Amino acid sequence: MTAYGNGAQETAGNSRAAYGNGAQEKTEISRAAYFQAEKMKFRHSVLPKVVVGMPLLCILAAVLLTYSYFIIDSYNWWYMFLCPGTAALLSGSIYMKDKKQKGRTLYCLPVDMGKVWDAKVANGICYLGIASAILAAGVFFLRAVLKNIFSVPLQCEPPVAAQAAAVVLLWLSFLWQVPFCQLLTRFVGLFPMIFLHMAGYVVLSASLSVTSFYLAVPQGITARMMCAVLGVLPNGLPAEPGQMTFSVELLDMSSVWLGVLVSLLWFLAFWYLGRKCEKMFRKGA
Repeated sequence: MTAYGNGAQETAGNSRAAYGNGAQEKTEISRAAYFQAEKMKFRHSVLPKVVVGMPLLCILAAVLLTYSYFIIDSYNWWYMFLCPGTAALLSGSIYMKDKKQKGRTLYCLPVDMGKVWDAKVANGICYLGIASAILAAGVFFLRAVLKNIFSVPLQCEPPVAAQAAAVVLLWLSFLWQVPFCQLLTRFVGLFPMIFLHMAGYVVLSASLSVTSFYLAVPQGITARMMCAVLGVLPNGLPAEPGQMTFSVELLDMSSVWLGVLVSLLWFLAFWYLGRKCEKMFRKGA
């Protein structure tokens, strides 16, 4: 039994849950039911543990390895390495749930594949948002513990407002990874997608974010924004004169609003392309 046809009592009250049963019309199924159907699939899976564990792992690693610089290292390691991996694992796992069965559990039901795609993307976005919030909460908590209890002199500590803004900006600038990773999973599978996405992200982010071409691909945007918001270079060093790869242009705040705008455009492009692919493959099934 899948969440797409038999979970009536758990999702939409008197209506059929998930995506209803064969007797229902597509128009009777709300978007909320599609979203709940996807959410139900992973209630007892490892994904919620990944959402909580990955940001905590990032923070703890920063505290243990570079405790006096742990604040900037927590954010830097998150957007340069761990968040792309987390986004790939979450997004790919969400998509693979149905891909493993070659869509048979969906194609036998009167569902709108475009809305199924929307629900998968929405769940991935929510997971990323939760992970980002956990990262921020963990950094703020450990900062208070280190300063107020252990009197640790913290280095390169951005203002709290800047950190709060950074978390929101990180989430917005990473939205494109959800439909991108799910779309890539369709064609190459989960583990090849994770490898390709991680390798491509690390290389392109490190090389393009400090150039004037950082908007050319979405991988170069986030690290460039963090130079201006947190004052941290992609290599984790403070964005100050004398540091390797530093230039005054990296502190230009225009990279923030430009970065958000272009990142959202990339998100819409990948979301639209993935939606079209899902509908096309449904027609060809």
